[in-house]
Amino acid sequence: ELNVRFDSNFPMDVYFVTSTSAFESYMSGEQYDVYKGCYFESQTSATIDCNVSVGGIIIANPGYNDIIYTISQVV
Repeated sequence: ELNVRFDSNFPMDVYFVTSTSAFESYMSGEQYDVYKGCYFESQTSATIDCNVSVGGIIIANPGYNDIIYTISQVV
């Protein structure tokens, strides 16, 4: 189980993807797999609590703003 908090000064998108190929699909504009309930879009603050085993995190900046963000584990 992973419980992580994200905070930023502009809205951002965060996705916990299931694999490297899911990341590559995202980068190609194709459909990609995320862990169920393990994402948020257009938020400046959110906590994600989910079960993950492999994969990675995509932090997207849809507005191309100069974003300052923090990631912290919630205990």
